[in-house]
Amino acid sequence: ALTDELLARIPQPDKYMELKVEGSEIHLRYQDIVYAEHFAHLIYVHTTVQKTLATRQPFKTFIAPLKDDTRFFVCGRGVIVNLEHAKDLEGSAFRMADGSRVFVSQDLLKSARQAFMEFLLQRGRMV
Repeated sequence: ALTDELLARIPQPDKYMELKVEGSEIHLRYQDIVYAEHFAHLIYVHTTVQKTLATRQPFKTFIAPLKDDTRFFVCGRGVIVNLEHAKDLEGSAFRMADGSRVFVSQDLLKSARQAFMEFLLQRGRMV
């Protein structure tokens, strides 16, 4: 049991996704995604280095690998947020560490609150 607990505390390398941005393939670590939004046939990925990457692919394809990661929450049609970078859920929007606000669909507010609280509790256990 002690060995299992120690192994669980060893940091694992973060997952990443490959994106085609401006004709080049890049590796984007999940932890570097603040949020992403789909608009005008492009997905704009807002990153921790305050750079926005634009990629052309279906939103469903983009979020497919992220949906299994508890850090991510789909806020509505075409918007996904990384809860690691959310400071609070104020009204109907997440307030992000970079000062931006990511709005949540009215239908998903209850789920957003629950997912955020569960994420905070889980993160508290990991620290």
